[in-house]
Amino acid sequence: MDAFEQAHRDYERDGVAIIKNMFTYEEVCSIRRWATLALIYSSTDKPYRSGCRMQYTKTGSPALAFWPALTSGYLNSIRCSRRLGAVVKSFLGEDVKQLNNQVYYRWPGDDDAFAYHQDVMFRKAMAIDFDHSDYLQTAIIVDPMTEKNGGINFVLGSHRCDDLQLCEKESLRTETGAPVIFDNSDSEAPLPVKTMCAEPGDVMVWSVMAVHGSGKNLSHHSRMTYMNGFCRSKSCEAWPQYFDANGDAIHHPDVEDIPYA
Repeated sequence: MDAFEQAHRDYERDGVAIIKNMFTYEEVCSIRRWATLALIYSSTDKPYRSGCRMQYTKTGSPALAFWPALTSGYLNSIRCSRRLGAVVKSFLGEDVKQLNNQVYYRWPGDDDAFAYHQDVMFRKAMAIDFDHSDYLQTAIIVDPMTEKNGGINFVLGSHRCDDLQLCEKESLRTETGAPVIFDNSDSEAPLPVKTMCAEPGDVMVWSVMAVHGSGKNLSHHSRMTYMNGFCRSKSCEAWPQYFDANGDAIHHPDVEDIPYA
């Protein structure tokens, strides 16, 4: 069984999966370097289409950069690499649009937590008859992801549930306990919660409907991830096309298709 086959099995069962050793240690070190340098170009006022629009934590630490690949040639080369493209093709095929490009910094002492939520709450420019299975979120693990540094907790199997509307965007950065969720079967046992631990170079994928959240990073280690989200074209309207006619990821996305000014 190859790594993708196992990832598909885990994804179908749990709504989340980890594909091991997709990027080298040298590559993730370079991602960390260029993501840090990207802070030079960041601003809370920048349009998404110009790259590196920034969100900060309550204490002023960098939290989240939107579309940093538009300001960094290296981050862009990882965004459109054949290895990430192979993950996308394996799950979604080749008629795909890219929904997001983000760096989560999660530096030591980061006191932001993320309430349990489903990523469907963020999706914009969806087709009227969109299918949840047409979405795929990916995260390249840059630093070790552990229970101690605010690793992401998933409610396994929750991707089979409907939109649960667990929280509002305004209350996302709060620490909450895991919700008690039952799937759509007759099971009387609540779905289990698991902290997804991963190593640098792994790629984690999850469903737009998977319930997840994370705690504060109270460790002495950062937990950076480089995230790219995708959708089959039939389920979304705007957003840049990811593959060209030859099945290669497009190096220069059409930023006018990003539906955020």
